[in-house]
Amino acid sequence: MTTATYSLQNDGRLITNNSNVVSGQWWSLSPEETANIGNLYQVMVTVTSTDGGTLSGTFGEWVNLSTSPEWSLDSEDTNATVILVQIRDLFSLEVQQSASITLNTIAVIVDVIALTDATLQATRNTDNDEGTATQSITFTTSGFFQERHNVSDVSDTLTSYADVSGHAGEWATDGAVDIGDDYEIFATVIASEVRSGDNFSGDTEDSWLSLSSERSWTLTYTGEFQFGTSSRTLTISIRRSSDQVVVATADIELIAFLDAS
Repeated sequence: MTTATYSLQNDGRLITNNSNVVSGQWWSLSPEETANIGNLYQVMVTVTSTDGGTLSGTFGEWVNLSTSPEWSLDSEDTNATVILVQIRDLFSLEVQQSASITLNTIAVIVDVIALTDATLQATRNTDNDEGTATQSITFTTSGFFQERHNVSDVSDTLTSYADVSGHAGEWATDGAVDIGDDYEIFATVIASEVRSGDNFSGDTEDSWLSLSSERSWTLTYTGEFQFGTSSRTLTISIRRSSDQVVVATADIELIAFLDAS
């Protein structure tokens, strides 16, 4: 949440953004000379335009400047509100000054991406029969990634090798149920070792995909009495959906190994 503030002080100062540093003056003389000049004036603020956020303060009616009134715009996004500020004296009730002021908030984005290079390998023994080595990686919507591969070198059964959190790792250090809504993922194959009997499948490559849905890629290698390695190296990039800024890139190698020894 960011806040833009505008305040007219009783002593003639103009203060913005909750700072004690004077941003200017609405009265021509110094505060030392006119400590209570606000006792003689009133201000009215009206909203000219706004594109979002929450406004605070008194709008559309005259307010005594002796109270040092303040107006603010709160927002988690980038927003702007234009206000018309009019000042009148209490004797003639005639407007003496007017100005158009813009309150701006700028979204502060703190990325919590923890993507790092990784090598993931599945091994399958094919000494006695045909078998399949399978290695996959899945990026979840809540900031984790899961790898699945053969439970042992003599079984085609898949399992998720996980740490204590129940996942193989994290692509976001502050994972939340819907953090994927704010990010997109891009996968491209940069290196490969292709064997007869292997297959690479999964979500679309070479295209930005929303992480509001799980994204996964899988390498399988099937053979009988074979020995060899099939591999794919993916460059994974993650960017913010809001402004398309890439915040993390890593190379992840998937290896499927058939062992006939």
